[in-house]
Amino acid sequence: MNGPRLIRFAELPAGLAALTATARGMEEGRFSRASAEAFGELARATRLAGHIREVRNCISISPDVPSGPDDADCRFVAGYLFGHDLRTGQGAGERPAVAMHGSLAWWPLASGRYAVFGHQGPHDTLAQAWREVFDTALPAMGLQARAAPLDLMVDDRRDTPAQALRTEIWVPV
Repeated sequence: MNGPRLIRFAELPAGLAALTATARGMEEGRFSRASAEAFGELARATRLAGHIREVRNCISISPDVPSGPDDADCRFVAGYLFGHDLRTGQGAGERPAVAMHGSLAWWPLASGRYAVFGHQGPHDTLAQAWREVFDTALPAMGLQARAAPLDLMVDDRRDTPAQALRTEIWVPV
């Protein structure tokens, strides 16, 4: 695993929203179960609606500050972006027709400037990477987060070894 490093600043246009599913529960400092539950619900609904091939980005959002490593109420939000590619900044956001049920919702993303940090390693090491970004990198740069950050999954964990997984941590600043 490599520690997070600033790779660029990016601008998110106004009006972007991700189709999301939410699950709760952090166990031993990880969202493994909640992640599987939320992404499972999201993938099933998107496949059923016939829009899975239109997904441009796979993201996750952790809008809550955990009260500890076993915070049963801490939310994990899994999301898909349609039409706009975060990595290239190309395309307009889209909201394809998907039957909204369960925890599905359209989650508006904060527009404006983001500090984008690169991380390589298993997804269960992201909590430590976030701590490094918030405790060390942002203060050293004189920056402060203004909304919930998000993780952009660059690689698909189904066909990439865990140690090689690349994730971008997007922090609105």
